[in-house]
Amino acid sequence: MRRPPSPIGPELRLQLAHYDHATTRYTLQPITTPRPERGALTVTQRCDVCGADTRIKVFSVRRVRARRGLRAIVAALGATVGVALAATSIWLFSTGERPASVLPLSVLPLLAVGVVLATLRSRREDGTKALDKDHTVREPGDVYDPVQDSAGIDAG
Repeated sequence: MRRPPSPIGPELRLQLAHYDHATTRYTLQPITTPRPERGALTVTQRCDVCGADTRIKVFSVRRVRARRGLRAIVAALGATVGVALAATSIWLFSTGERPASVLPLSVLPLLAVGVVLATLRSRREDGTKALDKDHTVREPGDVYDPVQDSAGIDAG
């Protein structure tokens, strides 16, 4: 089932997350800065768990919507290229000819699918990004996700 896009408003939905290696859980705290009216703002917030000052970049509603729109265009282009390359590969195989370019043509649609899937993730983008390596931003209630964390994916 397809989730609707995350709402973007003046209040920040994502929270600052501190990972505890002993419990393999995140401790979350609200980000206290307001969203800027325009552009982006880099702020520092103290982590309640470790006391470290954590830099957080917060984007305006307008900028988040623009980033989501740009990523949707990239997804559409990736899907179009993927379909065109897959159709070309099928056609070349059906003709019985196997030129050297067929193998790359058959692999490129998979790369295009990856671009589309990664880009569709932007529907959840909140415009909030932790800039320090020891902290991240997470949805309220999130727990440790080893697959997402090992990929270095951030919500912003």
